[in-house]
Amino acid sequence: MAEHIITVSATHTRPIPLTISDDEGHSANTHAGDAALTTDVKQGDTVTWKFTGDIQSIDGIVYKNGANSVNLFSTQPAKNADGSWSGVIGASAPDLAIEKYDIHYTLNGVKYIEDPRIQSHK
Repeated sequence: MAEHIITVSATHTRPIPLTISDDEGHSANTHAGDAALTTDVKQGDTVTWKFTGDIQSIDGIVYKNGANSVNLFSTQPAKNADGSWSGVIGASAPDLAIEKYDIHYTLNGVKYIEDPRIQSHK
């Protein structure tokens, strides 16, 4: 079981789209790139989101219900004491299932949402 780190950043001068990167070498800083960025995980893995830049708060990491989206987490992402967020991929995650999720965050007093993806592998 591995831990995957997803780093998320935004600044006062560029609040959206987020700059997102993961420990697998994927990165994006456009809406289309963020929507296509997919972190590959396996059952039992922990996914941790860390935030940098000028983000004032993370208001949630939420499963985005919709076509071709599967909720892969057995432990839903929740805020940690250090401000990062973590969740655990469920034992019943089907192979090659994709979860679309939204990162809700506040910057400059304005709420934003960005939507990367997670994909399971057996």
